[in-house]
Amino acid sequence: MAGQSPNQVSSAEAILVGALSSGVNAPTWIVLQITFLLLAFCFTAMLYLAFFSSDFFYITL
Repeated sequence: MAGQSPNQVSSAEAILVGALSSGVNAPTWIVLQITFLLLAFCFTAMLYLAFFSSDFFYITL
């Protein structure tokens, strides 16, 4: 925050401070956890299909 007055807060800082407040945004944290779990599942499924699909053997030859 170099060059800004102490009363001015950027929108990114406000969102970060609000998101890190404990007990305020419990539903938001639940949605984020579900989102990241689904992303991890999709990534795992993509890796599984990439390495264990039948077409993988044609790529390596």
